[in-house]
Amino acid sequence: MAKKSSTDYIGELGRFIRWLHLGGEFQWRKPEEYDLIRRPHRELDDDIEKEAQDVPVWAVKQLAVLNKYATPIERIFLLLGLNCSYGAEQAGRLRIRHLHLDGKSPHIRRIRNKKTLSIHLLWRQTADGLRWALDRRQKVEDDILLLTEKGQPYWRETKGGNRANAIPRLWADLL
Repeated sequence: MAKKSSTDYIGELGRFIRWLHLGGEFQWRKPEEYDLIRRPHRELDDDIEKEAQDVPVWAVKQLAVLNKYATPIERIFLLLGLNCSYGAEQAGRLRIRHLHLDGKSPHIRRIRNKKTLSIHLLWRQTADGLRWALDRRQKVEDDILLLTEKGQPYWRETKGGNRANAIPRLWADLL
C-alpha cells in the first residue's frame, strides 16, 4: 500500500472510532489508552525505491523538436523547466513581482518555502518568453504571471478543491 493511502486509511479509522465513541446509537467507548497509540505509517523499502526512480531525461534533439512544435505558452513552461528547474507548481505560481527583466542580467528572484532565496539568471529565450507573457496578460488583480486565454491562472484550485490540470494537459498536448 502506498504511504499516502495508509495515512488516509489510518486517519479514516481514527475518525470512525471518534464517531463511534461520541455517537449515542451504540454502547461503545474507545479504550482509555487509545490516545496513546502511535499511528505513524511505516515506509517500506519498495516505496523509497519507487520514489527514487530515474526522472526521464530528454536528448537535445528531442528538446529541439518539442521547442519547434510548442505553442508560445508551452515553450515558456518548457524553458522555465530547463532554465530554472521549475516544475508545474513553481512555474504556475510565478508572480510578476518575481521578474526582473530589465538590465543586463534578467532574472527571477523569489523566496521559496518562506525562507530560501531563489535567484535564477534567465536565458535570452526565457526572458523573451516571459516578456511575451507579460504583454499578453489581461488586467487581473492577481499578479500570477501565466494565465490561460480566459484570464485564469494555470495553477489554480478547482471548485472541488483539486489542482487544475491545465499545465499537465499542456505538456501532454505537446508530447
